[in-house]
Amino acid sequence: MKFLVILLFFNALTWAEETGECQCMAALKYHSSHPTCTLYEMAPFESADCNDVETCQAECQKEWDAVTNGGDLNYILDDGTVLGQSMCTSLKEEGYHNLQPSTVYLAYNLCSGGWKDVSIASDMLLCCEGGVYPGEC
Repeated sequence: MKFLVILLFFNALTWAEETGECQCMAALKYHSSHPTCTLYEMAPFESADCNDVETCQAECQKEWDAVTNGGDLNYILDDGTVLGQSMCTSLKEEGYHNLQPSTVYLAYNLCSGGWKDVSIASDMLLCCEGGVYPGEC
């Protein structure tokens, strides 16, 4: 019986090492190629393995297109909130009430390997005034 439990444990451990998690987010960048400020996190998904960068990027782009309607910050989310307002609310919760017009970028993180830019950006600029998204900057 102990042998069976040990065998199942190592089998699960091996499976866990072979699969990974891909996370996607909309972010701001400051003087760097790495995202530095999270604006909107998308639901993570399972990746085939921790070296499958192409699939992670492609799935993040699909999620980005679905959440932003192709980069539109005026897109209305499932909860009825405008995406740009959701992002300004996130910034306000972090203590940033105002944001000059800025580009929003898509980033991914595969197996906790650090956030990387996908080189996809919003079609419009994001700005916040007192934590409120005015719709146009």
